[in-house]
Amino acid sequence: MKRLVLLLLSVLGAHLCASAQLTELQQIQKLNLVYQQIRNNYVDDVSLEPLVEEAIRATLKELDPHSQYLTKEEMTETRERLREPDAITSSQRSGDIGYIAVSRFSKPLAAEFYKAYRALGDIESLVVDLRDNGGGAITSAIDLTSLFLHKGDVIVSTEGRNTNAIYDTKHDGKLCDIPVIVLINENSASASEIFAGAIQDHDRGVVVGRTSFGKGLVQRLINLKDGSGVTITVARYKTPSGRVIQRPYQMGRSDDYQRDTMRYQHPDSIRHDDAPIFKTLKLGREVYGGGGITPDIYIESDTIALTKDAIDRWLEVISPR
Repeated sequence: MKRLVLLLLSVLGAHLCASAQLTELQQIQKLNLVYQQIRNNYVDDVSLEPLVEEAIRATLKELDPHSQYLTKEEMTETRERLREPDAITSSQRSGDIGYIAVSRFSKPLAAEFYKAYRALGDIESLVVDLRDNGGGAITSAIDLTSLFLHKGDVIVSTEGRNTNAIYDTKHDGKLCDIPVIVLINENSASASEIFAGAIQDHDRGVVVGRTSFGKGLVQRLINLKDGSGVTITVARYKTPSGRVIQRPYQMGRSDDYQRDTMRYQHPDSIRHDDAPIFKTLKLGREVYGGGGITPDIYIESDTIALTKDAIDRWLEVISPR
């Protein structure tokens, strides 16, 4: 089977110079012609299904690290994962400090979160733990972030060829005044980064931990007739200050992208002289672009102590100067 895939790819690349002069429609027709030739003239009987699937995978792999092909079974798992309840894995209080851990952004997260907050009673500050939270539904990220911002505050924007939008808060959030600490690490991604980036850019709270994953690509899930599907990147997410959440990547080099460990390191050990610097929207603090959310306070995940003294010290970052 691998030989057939290589044969197909070699046929597609055989006339590269001439191909550059073909229109996009002619490119698609060319691909269809190759499959017709294999079906009608190849020496042995072969199933085109695995060839097509492998070709789709190979094509998407040459794009960005997050566009991918999903089998029928994987499509079902994806839908079920987004519908899973109980996104709140832990909620507790210590003195006047409340703590809520969120494992994923699934529906209806905002309602669950606010219920958990009310159950904490009268608290003076709140810790939102997004460590190891790989994201989820963008709508859930917008709904949760809206709880903490004021009417008209931008949550996130998207920028793409045909997908440009600005998402803002439609009314003052129920938690728009309580001081917030957001915990992140290198496995906090996507929707987690939208939340952390908005809280940081609006100076609504302090981000603590390690630099996040840097997954800020807007992806569209496309259903195919046989139940399978593909996720195609259509835009990039930007924080309210204009930072691109997605960290840099080279097309077709997803392995290098996954092995990148620079984002784990202490910000002082990372070169920032070539990274774009942005300003937060209320206090004008410097925050870094270049991918992921760089925390205001860098602390190794296994050494974070949520004491009142520590939280009071962290919150000084957003105290009016």
